[in-house]
Amino acid sequence: MDVLGLFLWVIVALTALPLGRHALDENAALGLQAMTAGGGVVFSALFIALDHQAIWAWLAVACGVVGTLALSYAAAWLISDARAVSPAGHAAEAIDALLAGVTIPLYAFATVLSVLMALNIGIVT
Repeated sequence: MDVLGLFLWVIVALTALPLGRHALDENAALGLQAMTAGGGVVFSALFIALDHQAIWAWLAVACGVVGTLALSYAAAWLISDARAVSPAGHAAEAIDALLAGVTIPLYAFATVLSVLMALNIGIVT
């Protein structure tokens, strides 16, 4: 379970980090979700490396919750019709919204696996 959780956090980071490039010019929530994806990878790796201490898994859970909320907010902002977007930027933001829509369930699943790791459920030692 722990290796699967780490693998899923790596996938989350690979899909979340490209969205983080818009943090400074568009929405800070995109940067927050990118940072929490990296944090999830680090905390999951520390959980495995440091003899399955539950604190590291709980920190990965916190990253998952914060990342899911931040990305949900950013996705709602990306698909909002209340703001002006240039025609050139519209296609790029549509791709970003699609990527956010794919990443949100990955964040949720990584959070669930992190809870299972923290509770020591399904870990073969």
